[in-house]
Amino acid sequence: MASCVDWYGNARPIFLGGRIFALMGYELVEGRMDGSDIDEVRRVSFMPRSRPQD
Repeated sequence: MASCVDWYGNARPIFLGGRIFALMGYELVEGRMDGSDIDEVRRVSFMPRSRPQD
């Protein structure tokens, strides 16, 4: 069985209703168990956008 460390380094795992999420800094990644592996389903970035300088 793959752990979150195997999946995405120091990811913070979130297990919610049979779904697996990894919180990594400004990104939230959803994974799915495939046998003994975890595959990425989707990824959302919450990185703040930089403002143009005057």
